[in-house]
Amino acid sequence: MKKIVIEPKNPLDVKPEDVQTLAEEIRALYRNYNVTVEGEGYSGYAVTFYEVVNVWILAPVSGALILEITKLSIKWARQRFSQKGKENRPKSITIYGPKGDPIKHITLKNAVDEPEIQTPKRDERYRIKPPYEYKPTLFPLNLWSKLFKKK
Repeated sequence: MKKIVIEPKNPLDVKPEDVQTLAEEIRALYRNYNVTVEGEGYSGYAVTFYEVVNVWILAPVSGALILEITKLSIKWARQRFSQKGKENRPKSITIYGPKGDPIKHITLKNAVDEPEIQTPKRDERYRIKPPYEYKPTLFPLNLWSKLFKKK
């Protein structure tokens, strides 16, 4: 199944329920995707002032999909600036493809300025191992067994 995972990097900064609105908007646009909010939990030290959110697209990626998720992510981040206690912290959102390569990196310093949108180089050095598994399926398993059944 096609899946999109929204992952707040530090649940002390961005709680899973804080990104539910982003998940709901993506779900409304892409009903054939399973959109979830997950977090591996927090470990280590928070060394950045940014509120960091990762979006993992665990399916074949199209330009239209990336554009819509980028727009929805910017909208979510702008709304987040209006929340009490969140207005001064810049927001950082990275959209990853199914193989762990970053597709878009979005940075918003405040609610009114234009966001910085970067398209990282497609290079092995920038690829990270996705914490979520992507398994492309062409046919259901039972169909394969029927096709290759010994007679």
